[in-house]
Amino acid sequence: MNLTRKRSLALSAIVIPIFTLISPSVPAHADAGSAIAPESWALVTSKHPHRAHYVPYEPTWDGDDDAVVGRTNQPKNITRAFFQVKVSSLAAKRVFRAGLSLGIRDGSDCDTQIEVWETTAIGPRTTWKRQPRWLRKLSTTTPELICPSVMGISHSVTQAVQDAAARGDEYLTIGLKSADESVAGRRLYRTTSVRENSGPALITRYNTAPDVPSELSVGHGCQGPAAGPDVGTSTPSLRATATDPDDETSAEVLRVRFEWADASGAKLGESVSPESSSLSPHCVTVPAGQLTDGGKYTWRARTENAYRTENPDGTGWLEGWDHSSWTSWQPEFTVDTTKPSQPLVSSTDFPQGQVGGRVGLPGTFTLSPNGSPDVAAYSFSFSTGQSGKVAASADGSAVLTYTPTLTFPATLTVSSVDRAGNQGPATAYTFRPAPAAPPTVSSAVYPPDVPGGGVGVPGEFVFGVNGVDDATTFRYRLESSPEQNVAVGEDGTATVTITPTRAGVNRLTVITLNAAGVRLGTKTYTFTVGAA
Repeated sequence: MNLTRKRSLALSAIVIPIFTLISPSVPAHADAGSAIAPESWALVTSKHPHRAHYVPYEPTWDGDDDAVVGRTNQPKNITRAFFQVKVSSLAAKRVFRAGLSLGIRDGSDCDTQIEVWETTAIGPRTTWKRQPRWLRKLSTTTPELICPSVMGISHSVTQAVQDAAARGDEYLTIGLKSADESVAGRRLYRTTSVRENSGPALITRYNTAPDVPSELSVGHGCQGPAAGPDVGTSTPSLRATATDPDDETSAEVLRVRFEWADASGAKLGESVSPESSSLSPHCVTVPAGQLTDGGKYTWRARTENAYRTENPDGTGWLEGWDHSSWTSWQPEFTVDTTKPSQPLVSSTDFPQGQVGGRVGLPGTFTLSPNGSPDVAAYSFSFSTGQSGKVAASADGSAVLTYTPTLTFPATLTVSSVDRAGNQGPATAYTFRPAPAAPPTVSSAVYPPDVPGGGVGVPGEFVFGVNGVDDATTFRYRLESSPEQNVAVGEDGTATVTITPTRAGVNRLTVITLNAAGVRLGTKTYTFTVGAA
C-alpha cells in the first residue's frame, strides 16, 4: 500500500439530484434527494499501524483500490475504512433518511456484518495508530441478498446526517469496521465507478423549507392590479407568490398562510391559500365583518410546503408541513368604502344647456370634487363616443379638454373616483357646439344673382375661410359630380376652375375641413348657367 496516495474518481464532491435512489415508492407530496460523492477516503490496517492510505477524490480515476473492511488470519490483519463527505448543502434541511451507498466487489465475505459509525475527520496522517475518534454507531449491516453487487448497497447513516444538517456542519466522516474483529471475514468495497454504479455516494432524501413569500400585494379580488394604501372594500384579497428551493428536483406542494392585524398589532384573523404546485400567486380574501370603514390594518405571510415520504422503518409515512419565516408586517392600508360625492362640472366654452363653442375648436370643462376630500381622478364619457379618465390635481379638481366634431346636442357624464377606487354617482352635463362660419364663395363668370357663362364655359370660383383660421381644406362638389379637395392657401383662400355641363340653375356645395378632417362649415352657392 502506498503512503498518502492520491487518486481521483468520476464522482467529484458534488450534489446530484435524485428521486428514487432509496425508496421505489412515489410520495403523494414532494420531497427531494441527492447523491453526494465523498471528497476523500482512508484505509487503516493493524498490520501496518503507522502507514497512511488517504485518497482525495479528483475528477478522473484510473486506480483499482478497494476499501477493505474486516479481518484476515493469514496473515493476521484488521482493516477499517473511512469516507469523508461534504454535507454543507444539506444544512437546515429536513433529512428523512440517508445511506452511504457502496458497491461490493467479488471476493467479499458477504456474511460478515459491518458496523457503520460516525467518526471525527480524516486526513493525510490518518493511520491505525492515528485513527479518528469513533463517536457513535449508526447501524449494522446484515448479510446482503445480492452480494457481491455492482450496484450500491446502502449503509444507514440517517441520524448522523440529520444532526449534521441541523448543526450546519460542513463535513461528515463515516467509519466502517467489522462487527466482530476477532472473526475472519472481510468486505471489499468499491471506490470506483463500475457500469451502472457511479461509485461511493451519500444518498439522501430530504425536504427544504420553502422561500419567504414574494410579490406581496392587497387587491380587490385575486386578479387585477394591486391596490394602493387605500382599499375600497372591507373584504380585500391578500396575495403573494410562493417558491421553493426544491422546485428543480421535485413537484413541490405549496400554500401560503396569511395573518392580518389592526394598527395596534392585535391579530384579527388568518387564512391559508389552497394548495398548489404552480408558481401562480396565492390568494385569500379577508372574511366580512373583520375590517371596518376607516380602519387601518397590516398583514404578513409565510410559505408552507407539504412533505410525505416513506418511513425508514417501513411502518408507514412521514408527512407534515415545513414553513418559511414570516415576511415583515406589511405597510398599513386603510379601508375606505365611502363613495365620493357627485362632481361639479362647469365650462365657459360650452355653457350647460346652451349653444357654445364651435365644431373643430377645442374647449375645456372644469371638474370639481364637490366637497369630497380624496378624489384622485374623474371617469368621463361623451355621448359622441369619447371616454376615459383624467387625474385630479392636488386640490381635487381637473380640466378636461374636448374638441366637438358634430353640431348635435351632446352630453358629458362625469363621476368622481377616490384613492381607494370607489366611484361616486355621475353628473350629466348637456351642451351644443355651434357650427363654424360657412366658407365664402364668389365667381365673376357665374355670379349668384344673374345668369352668366354658359354650358362648356369655364369659370373661376374663389373660396374663403371666412375667419375660420383652423380650416386647411375646401371640399367642393357641383351638383352630383364627384367631390374634390383643394388646400387652403396662406391668405385663407383657394381658386378653382369649374366648367358647367348643363344650363339653368346649378348648385355648388363647399365645406371647410380642419387638419383632423372635421367638417367645420358648409356653404351652398347657387348660380344660373346661361344658354350656350
